[in-house]
Amino acid sequence: LKPFLFNANELMKNLFGSKFAVIRMDIYRFKTVNEFCGRKAGDELLKYIADTFREFESDDTIVGHLRADIFAMCVTYEDTQNLIDIVSYIKNKIDQYNISCKILPAFGKCISKDGMDVSLMLDYADIAMQEIKGKAFRFYTFYDDNMRKNMLYEKKIENEILGAIESDYIKTYVQPK
Repeated sequence: LKPFLFNANELMKNLFGSKFAVIRMDIYRFKTVNEFCGRKAGDELLKYIADTFREFESDDTIVGHLRADIFAMCVTYEDTQNLIDIVSYIKNKIDQYNISCKILPAFGKCISKDGMDVSLMLDYADIAMQEIKGKAFRFYTFYDDNMRKNMLYEKKIENEILGAIESDYIKTYVQPK
């Protein structure tokens, strides 16, 4: 993770003025691939995905294997269609991979605003990715601030629910069938 963050931040400094995005990819329930197809097959799939990401490595794109089944890319782009084309290409390559398990990649994308740090962009791309992870008909989404607000609101409710129950603000009634 550290080399990716360092190299991506250096890229953004060196190409100041360019438009940047971070793309983060995760495989939905990757552990099941190892369980059903075996660890060796899972490792081969990860190598294949890493090679596919490396196809984009250039003077204006940094790629990285963050951990397990999580990959990332920091890339310059002209318009959002460029980013859609990248994830579509990677997904198509993964779909072509010969393995007996269904592979569902999810891509979250965060567009840099006001000189954002790559670490923050990765976090925001992760928030976006979690919105669609495991969905068969959506494999990518772009981060927007509403995703973060919704996540914080849900966490606030989660944090306050126990206190509300203990203070009798919430009561449970069970109706038999």
